[in-house]
Amino acid sequence: MEKNAMLLMDSSLEGRFESEDATKLLNLASKCLQKNPEDRPDTESLVSAAAPLQKLEE
Repeated sequence: MEKNAMLLMDSSLEGRFESEDATKLLNLASKCLQKNPEDRPDTESLVSAAAPLQKLEE
């Protein structure tokens, strides 16, 4: 899945994200696109899942 995530990412972002983080974001986005609304995460779950992936730029 990590290889697929890197293929789907905008090439201008290369080197700015770890492949593991990109995979986690791709999985999160995939959950948001579920056809059945009950299968989609709520806003609180989205924030909880994405917050640890945010890294401050030095």
